[in-house]
This record gives sequence, structure tokens and C-alpha cells, in this order.
Amino acid sequence: MRWISKLQSILRIVFRHRQSETELDDELRDHLEQEVANNIRAGMTPEEARFAAQCLIGSLALYKEECRDARSLGFVEHSLRDLRYAIRTPRHTPLFTSVAIVTLALGIGANTTIFTFVENILLRSLPVHDPQTWVALN
Repeated sequence: MRWISKLQSILRIVFRHRQSETELDDELRDHLEQEVANNIRAGMTPEEARFAAQCLIGSLALYKEECRDARSLGFVEHSLRDLRYAIRTPRHTPLFTSVAIVTLALGIGANTTIFTFVENILLRSLPVHDPQTWVALN
């Protein structure tokens, strides 16, 4: 059953990333507000209560990162973030992207051509029945 919930979490992060982030923000905000309410009940002013709650909880960005890591899906999230960045970046530098694509295409094409020649000439034997009986004339 644990792998099913893990798979559901991964699919949720992949397809509903913003909803997942919004829910995490809402949950952290709710924890902060509960801590503020507890501090007010303890006799603090609202400003002191909010400051004490923020000091107790710490940086919300760091806490959100810890929550993401606790789900142990950091690899999936980082991979998706890197993929989005890789798709977005070439639009900012179209000349560099074009040069890189052309260079890769030429390199792959040249490599394939040379390998095909080497394979046909050196690696494959002659298409005859008994190649050892053939004699080379100079």
C-alpha cells in the first residue's frame, strides 16, 4: 500500500504542482496562525505573538523545503524543475540554440557516415563464398 501512496504523490506533484504548493502554503500558514493564537492565549500582544511564532517556526521557505524533502520526492521535483528550465532557456538565446543544434547535427551526421564507411570496408568480410582463396593483384 505504501508504494501506491508514493505513486499518487508523484503523480500529484507532476500534474498538480501548483495545487500541491498552494496546499502546503495553506497548511504552513495555518500552523503559524495556530501558534499565534496559542501565544495570544498565553498573554502576549498580537505583535509579540506573531513575532514569537515566526521565531519558533523559522523561515517558511526552509520549512517548505524540509516538508518537500520529507515526502522524499525531491528527485522528482528537482528533475521537473530542471526540465522546465531546460525547455525555457533556449527561447532566451535563439542564436546560440541554433548554432548548438546545427553543430550537433553535423557532428552526429559525420560520425554516422564515417562509422558506416569503416564498418562496410574494414569490419565486414567480402560478400563471396570463400574470401580466403581470393588473391590481391598489385
